[in-house]
Amino acid sequence: MTTSLVELWAQSPPPAATVSGVWGVLTSVAIVIAVCSVAVCSVIRTEALTRLATIATVFVAVFTIATVVHLSSRGDELTRLVSFGSARDPGTQVGLLLRWATGHDTYPVPGLRTVSWATASLTWYAFLASAISLASAMAAITEWIHGRENRPTPPET
Repeated sequence: MTTSLVELWAQSPPPAATVSGVWGVLTSVAIVIAVCSVAVCSVIRTEALTRLATIATVFVAVFTIATVVHLSSRGDELTRLVSFGSARDPGTQVGLLLRWATGHDTYPVPGLRTVSWATASLTWYAFLASAISLASAMAAITEWIHGRENRPTPPET
């Protein structure tokens, strides 16, 4: 997209982004629990640890997808979050002048220069992370079911 109207010179800056890191924190906690339970389960095989590893892996998949959906829904806010500050801010002006002087950008002059920008969008890495977490959860569930089927049944008394 291109425009010659630069938001930098607007009367008021855009509102701050309201992006929460809760999904990312929950994903990280689930990953730590999954990795630790798998590590301990590789030494001490118990049904409880196997179940914990499987459940944690499923939660990693759910939380990863929730994180991707949350970030995708906040794309416009994230774009505004990393955009320039107010034109009245001397730091913004100095930064723009330094970028212009070092040849990294041109100075934005409203109405005189067409600027382009990219809207926020998720990269294929986000979708790859979701696919890997789903595949891992399915593999963990399959392994847990397979382990239950191959476990000898206790003798009846």
